[in-house]
Amino acid sequence: MDSPGARRKVLLAEDDPIVRRLTFTLLTHAGFSVQAVANGQEALEQADGGGFDLIVSDATMPVLGGIELLQALRDRGDLTPFVLMSGYTDGRTESSAPLASALLAKPFGNTALLAAVEAALSAGR
Repeated sequence: MDSPGARRKVLLAEDDPIVRRLTFTLLTHAGFSVQAVANGQEALEQADGGGFDLIVSDATMPVLGGIELLQALRDRGDLTPFVLMSGYTDGRTESSAPLASALLAKPFGNTALLAAVEAALSAGR
């Protein structure tokens, strides 16, 4: 039987190296093919190549944050399912939530991350 993430390609944008490594490991163990980058600008460049089934991004990062990444993708018509992770919610995060497929509050557990990822993928179908 295939794992939930079998053959699905995920772009992960997270500036905190520990959170990035843990999230990468969890998604990889769930069967996803994961490409991880350290900021939204790198994610935007990688997204140009396309082929991602899902983008998981921190809301606040240097260079280009996840909120700006999400807006840039939607502005150009890219409707790739998007999980926006945030350590805190504010007006900007909440106002971006409708553009995202799922909003995930940090800190989160393994089950919460995988549930948000599956919800986003299901919504994107």
